Amino acid sequence: MSSRTVMLALDYLFTEHTVTMSERLMLILLAARVNDVRGDDCVWPMLARLSAEAGMTKNTARTAIQKLCKRGVVTLVQEGRGRGRPSVYRVEKGQIMDLLSIRKRSNQAIVKDPKRDPPVQVQQEVPRTGSTLSSAEADAVALADLWNRTVTSPIPKVRLPLSADRVRVYAKAWPSLSVDEWTLVFAHVNAQDWCRAPGVGDHPNWTATLDWLTKKPATYQRQLEKAQTAVGSKNPRTRAESYRITNERNAASVASMPMYTIGGRVDDEADD
Repeated sequence: MSSRTVMLALDYLFTEHTVTMSERLMLILLAARVNDVRGDDCVWPMLARLSAEAGMTKNTARTAIQKLCKRGVVTLVQEGRGRGRPSVYRVEKGQIMDLLSIRKRSNQAIVKDPKRDPPVQVQQEVPRTGSTLSSAEADAVALADLWNRTVTSPIPKVRLPLSADRVRVYAKAWPSLSVDEWTLVFAHVNAQDWCRAPGVGDHPNWTATLDWLTKKPATYQRQLEKAQTAVGSKNPRTRAESYRITNERNAASVASMPMYTIGGRVDDEADD
C-alpha cells in the first residue's frame, strides 16, 4: 500500500469538487495499490474485487475508472484480456501534482485580486430607533427596552431586533399600563424567587420572561395587583379597573382616527 500516493490522491479530491463519489472511491482504491518502490505507478486489480471493496456494481466501477481516465489522473496502459488477465492502469501522480499546482495558483490569484473577489464588509445589526419604526414597533421596542433595563440575571433579557410575533404581542400589551406601572411590574417579577429558577418545586429551572408576562393580559394585570399591594399603594388598581382603563384608551384611539367612506374622506366641516 502506498501512503504517499494515497495522500496525493486525497489532496486532489479535496480540491476537485466535481469528482463523483464512485470516482473518489476508485481513485483511492487504485492509489492504495501503487508500489512506490517499483516506480512505474501501475496497478492491475480485478474489477470484481474493486467493485466489491467499493460496494458498487462492476458497471459502475468500470464507468468511474473511465471518467478518471478522461480527467487524466489515471491512464489505461493495457486492456484486459479476459479472466485472470485484468486491465493495467497507471496513477498519473505527475498530472495530479500539476493539477494541484494550477488550482493553488488560481486560488492565490483570486485572493490577491480585490476586484474579482472584494472583501466582505460585515456590518453589525444595530437596533433601530423609534424615529424609524412604526408605532407598533416603537411600542414593542419601548416595552422590551424597559424590561431589559429592569430585570437581572438569571431572568433573560429580550434580544433586539424583535420578531414580528413579539412586536404584535408587545405592542398590544404596552398601552394597557403606564410606564410607571410597567416598571413596577417588572421590578416585582424580578424580585420574586419563583421567577428566578429557584431550584425547587415543579419547575426548578424556570425563569420569568417577557413573553410569558405579556402572553395574556390577566398575567401582567395580576402581577400589577400584587406589586401595588406589596408597595402599599393607596389606590391599587384592580383587574376590572385595568380592563376599564384599557377599553377607554382603545375607544379614544379609535375615535381619534379619521373617518373614511367610499369615494373619499368625511370632513368634520362641509366644504364651502
